[in-house]
Amino acid sequence: MLNYKNNELILLTYYIINNLFPIKYKIYEIKEYKKTIIIKRGIYKAYYITKKLGEIHEKSCYKNR
Repeated sequence: MLNYKNNELILLTYYIINNLFPIKYKIYEIKEYKKTIIIKRGIYKAYYITKKLGEIHEKSCYKNR
């Protein structure tokens, strides 16, 4: 479960993602895994934000069939 401090970071990250990146897909899931915040947009896109460095990595979520 995310604590209060991390929720503030997530809200800030949500704002940054929505304002710096083209909005093709609605953000539908934000979760925390280890030291990374994962923001999923649509089915095929996700952003991985590392808490330590504040880096944003875009990664395709498409699974090969």
